[in-house]
Amino acid sequence: MLNFTPNKIEFVDNKYNTYIYQVEEFSKISNGLVILLKNFDNPIPLLIHEETNPQHIEELLNEFIFSQVQLKPLIVIHQEEKLQTLIDQSIDQAQLIKEVKEGNITHRLYQIEKRESIDALTFLFNKLPTLCIADGHHRYAALSGYFQSAQDFSSFSSGILSVLFHTKKIRTRNCLAIIRQQNINSDQFLTKLEQDFNCEKLDQKKLPSKKNELILKLHNSYYALAPHIDLKGVNIDIFDRLICKKALSIADYSRHPLVQLFFSEDPLDLLGQKEIAFTDMCFLLSKEDPNEIIEHAKQNKLLKPNSTYFVPKLLENMIVHDLKNSHMPVTLAKDNQYDYSLCP
Repeated sequence: MLNFTPNKIEFVDNKYNTYIYQVEEFSKISNGLVILLKNFDNPIPLLIHEETNPQHIEELLNEFIFSQVQLKPLIVIHQEEKLQTLIDQSIDQAQLIKEVKEGNITHRLYQIEKRESIDALTFLFNKLPTLCIADGHHRYAALSGYFQSAQDFSSFSSGILSVLFHTKKIRTRNCLAIIRQQNINSDQFLTKLEQDFNCEKLDQKKLPSKKNELILKLHNSYYALAPHIDLKGVNIDIFDRLICKKALSIADYSRHPLVQLFFSEDPLDLLGQKEIAFTDMCFLLSKEDPNEIIEHAKQNKLLKPNSTYFVPKLLENMIVHDLKNSHMPVTLAKDNQYDYSLCP
């Protein structure tokens, strides 16, 4: 197993390559600053919020060793309004260099050329108190292993390509947790749950509407589960601690063969699918607040692997990163070829 720990990073100030990655979906626009994660002096703490699967890390590590490129950036999140405002304003003076449409989503890449904007972004970035990986924990761990195997772990060599978004510019999806457990006694299970939750039977299925509320489908009935006390933490952690471990004696839901997580904008639609509709037990969890995920990570608490699903997702090959050359940290993909014309 590859061991890795949260590292510390600094903005790569490169006058040739300062990019903004923009995602537009149904007129909702998210602008993120393209950065490289490195190990430097004057560091910014970088948090992780999920555990990783060692097998997946090994598979990705082999891919990086073979290809020598990173095809998809990590998503890193922050909470500083001033920096995000400046990122949004910088679009007006940036040059659009690439646009890709994928269904209802448009991905754009802008290059910032104005020196004053780059200096201002650098200044505000270096004042950030902390950052958190939202999407890409396995890629981060595999790339850490890649640089470690290259005996250049301390400097992170050419760095790890990432896009920095404010927590207001991204979101998570609702979670539907299915537990394929047979012969469940409804009365006995509800009695267990009542130790920690107020259990209210519902007339029909619905999404959770309150903080930390879970919706339970048990056989053909639905229940709203509200914790007795105002719990700190994210919904999936409450599901893990109070439902899986305490009520069902499931030590690790991420490895349990009867537990499966689905993520959707509207998980109620999933309940109508044939393979799910006949499941005796499942739980609806509301979208996680990215700010609460950061607070959870600050306490050095890790969720199970793949416990969250962040959107928007970034495209592969929209912007790629040459892992071999620290002097050309960012290159653009063009017709499946690497275009170095914008690099120093």
